[in-house]
Amino acid sequence: MTRGQESLTIDIVTPRPEVGEGFSAAGPVQLILVLPSPDELAAHRAYLVELDRDAKGACLWLAVAGA
Repeated sequence: MTRGQESLTIDIVTPRPEVGEGFSAAGPVQLILVLPSPDELAAHRAYLVELDRDAKGACLWLAVAGA
């Protein structure tokens, strides 16, 4: 061990700010939601099917979607 090193672990301790410290309310935000077209959805689905094939059936997105 080098001088000043009392253990084998590397602990970097940084002070954490208190909750709310350093933040200010930005006010309401207006988001624009852009939905995919049917063609984009089909392309995404095809990508997931190929991904699932390459991952040997381990694509969780298809499992969640109830493929």
